[in-house]
Amino acid sequence: MEIENTINLKRFIPKKASRFYLIKIILYVSFLVALGTILQYQLGKIAPKAPVAKEIKGVEIDLH
Repeated sequence: MEIENTINLKRFIPKKASRFYLIKIILYVSFLVALGTILQYQLGKIAPKAPVAKEIKGVEIDLH
């Protein structure tokens, strides 16, 4: 005799979210998108500068 186990999958179904919860998620996502856009803009604006080599006349360097 086998006893059939019934699996209750309904317990994994999320309950209906409230309107305030959805608005909060939308605000967080929009804040993160705006922050990421500003960060990308700032990082793109800063370009690494190449070092400038200055020539010094009249100087000899003796390597021994």
